[in-house]
Amino acid sequence: MYIRTISYLEIQLFWIIQENASMIKHALGRIFTGFNGKTRNALFTGLSYAVYFVLALILENLSPSGPCTPGLGALLIMLWPFVIWLLLIIDIARFFRRKEVGISIMIHILMFLIFLILINKYSLI
Repeated sequence: MYIRTISYLEIQLFWIIQENASMIKHALGRIFTGFNGKTRNALFTGLSYAVYFVLALILENLSPSGPCTPGLGALLIMLWPFVIWLLLIIDIARFFRRKEVGISIMIHILMFLIFLILINKYSLI
């Protein structure tokens, strides 16, 4: 019964996102068109990290971690440094084509420093 509830919640969450995806995309497009290129890229980077952590929290509630097995949210947090480096490499490549991603590169570096501070503070490794 518990597994049926989780899969039902996942289907409902996917349906809500799918149903409202075009509306959300249109609203974000209208918000981001008012800014210049550097600010728009920085806002998109910050929003991407916010969505990443909200998704990690939602997935952790849908599939909680056990004493020996990590949940889906914990797996997203474990993948966080790899996501940071991947996005950083993509933005560095984009930086050489156009100079609009300088603030985004600094946000990626800041997020990696926050990750290192959290690892040292809570002794996660």
